[in-house]
This record gives sequence, C-alpha cells and structure tokens, in this order.
Amino acid sequence: MSKQVKIPVNEPQQPVAPEVQSESTTKSELDKVCEERDKYLDLLRRTQADFENYQKRSLRDAETERRYAQKALALEVLPAIDNLDRFLTSVTEENDLSRAVVMVQKQLLDGLSRQGIKRMKCVGQLFDPNLHEAIMQQPSDQKPDTILVEAEAGYTYHDRVLRPAKVVIAKAAD
Repeated sequence: MSKQVKIPVNEPQQPVAPEVQSESTTKSELDKVCEERDKYLDLLRRTQADFENYQKRSLRDAETERRYAQKALALEVLPAIDNLDRFLTSVTEENDLSRAVVMVQKQLLDGLSRQGIKRMKCVGQLFDPNLHEAIMQQPSDQKPDTILVEAEAGYTYHDRVLRPAKVVIAKAAD
C-alpha cells in the first residue's frame, strides 16, 4: 500500500503592513519626488541642448577661421599691388617693363581672386561707409556722394571687407 501524503493548501494570507501611513503623507512625498525628478530631467535636457549648441558653434567658428585664414597674408601683399598700381599710373607710354608689370599684377590679382579676395569696383558708384573711406570731397556736376576717384583700391575677402577703398567723392557744386 502506498502512503497518502497530505499536501497543505495555501490559504490566502492577509498582507501585513509594516506601518500604516496616512494617505496624504505618502502623496506629498510622491509629489516631492516627482518634482525633483522633473527638475533633474529638465536640467539634463537643458545641459544636453547647451552641449549640442556648443558643438555646432565650435564647428561654425572653426569653419569661419579656415575660411578667412589667409587674411594676414593678403594684407601683407596688398601694399605691393598698390605700388604696382602707382607705377602703372605713372607710366606715360607702354614699353616692355610696363607690360611685364601688368602681367605680374594680373597674376597676383588672379591668385588672390582664387582665394576669395577680390578688388572692389568703386568709380561711379555711390559712397558706402561700410565699403569706402572718403579722403576728400570735390565739387562736381555728378550726384553728391558719387565716387569720382579711387585713390587706393579696396578689397573684399569672401563676403567681408578686407580693406576699404580710399576714395574722392562728389559734393554739390556751390
């Protein structure tokens, strides 16, 4: 014969509460924890956004620095080009030397142009203090503030003024 084993059946037991707390106390603690969580989540999101903006700004600044890296060199070369201009304006008749100087000047200007540095066209345009530096006013029958003479060429570097043009502008005849 076999023995019969009696298996005890688990009867549902009453949960034993460690301590009975008031419902309002638990709710206020939960609210505080939720507020603190929201505060830290907001701080995390702001910090992450600030860091992403910092990365974008750093990339943009580095690109700008690379784009305008040749500024110092260009400012060193421009006086030599100005001297070539002065020589060419002083030549009364064309000869081998003046043709050679024109060729060298063209090569320099083409090289600068490939780097984004271009000579401004000024004569006949209206004076713009952002682009030009007026060195003198001269009575003229042209519209006031029209550029009559370019004393020293101005240059732009991509979208910025590298050196303003020194110009003589028209003023109304008295």
